[in-house]
Amino acid sequence: MEIGKEAFAWSTSLQGIVVSLTIRAIKERAFYECSTFTAVTVYDGLKRIGERVFKGCTSLQGIVIPPTVKSIKSGALFWCYGLTNVTLGNGLEEIEAEAFYNCRSLQHIAISPSAKVIKDRTFDKCSWLTTVVLGDGLEEIRPSAFRECTSLERIVIPPTIKEIHVTAFKGCSRLKRVVFCNEIEEFVTCKAMQGWLNQSIHENRDPVNISLLIPMHHFRAFR
Repeated sequence: MEIGKEAFAWSTSLQGIVVSLTIRAIKERAFYECSTFTAVTVYDGLKRIGERVFKGCTSLQGIVIPPTVKSIKSGALFWCYGLTNVTLGNGLEEIEAEAFYNCRSLQHIAISPSAKVIKDRTFDKCSWLTTVVLGDGLEEIRPSAFRECTSLERIVIPPTIKEIHVTAFKGCSRLKRVVFCNEIEEFVTCKAMQGWLNQSIHENRDPVNISLLIPMHHFRAFR
């Protein structure tokens, strides 16, 4: 029913694993620093991926999270810098802090519509990340969520967003276009917006192109 805490941690010859249909949870650090680990197959039935489960699996190249998974805990794929392909299931509700921290080879990510929050430093230092799709249903982007995603050039903010932290996109030196949908009611603080503008002017000598498709009565948020 579960793979226990540190069950295969530091197994430096392990190359792959198939998680069977009966497994409901992979617990803390189950595959911690399995540095030769290249492949994982996870079937429907799994509901929880614990803290730092795959931390330091530097050879891991891809993972598909099935729709039955509701939660990816903090640091689950921390420092998996060989990771290039991640598919997140539509049932995912929670991605905790630093889940994909320094997955620097990751290029594309699509967030499930069922996810409400992207937590602190979730994609921090994912320097090759070029495409991010934020699902309708997302309400909050927390501190440093996409910090130093230096390849990210464009982001579309869904209409359900209520808060974007001032440091959410800090250090995204190529970010030139931020598109807000016209249904947004509470979106971004003045300081956060100013930070993007200042950074762009300093590093690119060309202001961020922020497309504000927002009804006039929402402009008060910039005061």
